[in-house]
Amino acid sequence: MYEVDPSSDITQVSLWTAYKLQFEPVTQNPAVPAMLAAQDVIKLAGTAYSSAVPITIDQVDGRFIIKSLKARRRTGASRRNELSE
Repeated sequence: MYEVDPSSDITQVSLWTAYKLQFEPVTQNPAVPAMLAAQDVIKLAGTAYSSAVPITIDQVDGRFIIKSLKARRRTGASRRNELSE
């Protein structure tokens, strides 16, 4: 879903939203552990992508980003492969 790009950034909200959309349906099953909190998902971005750094750009406007990360472009073929797995 994401890839390292030193000249890019994504919002922390977009990362959390992608995580939530992916895993919320699964966690409806009581046998599955609960989802992580947003702050934990954001912190773990730096573990999954070593150069990704969660930062606040402007505390007045509340722009919270993850630096050096961008959404990976997916072709139609790769999306179909993901759905069939």
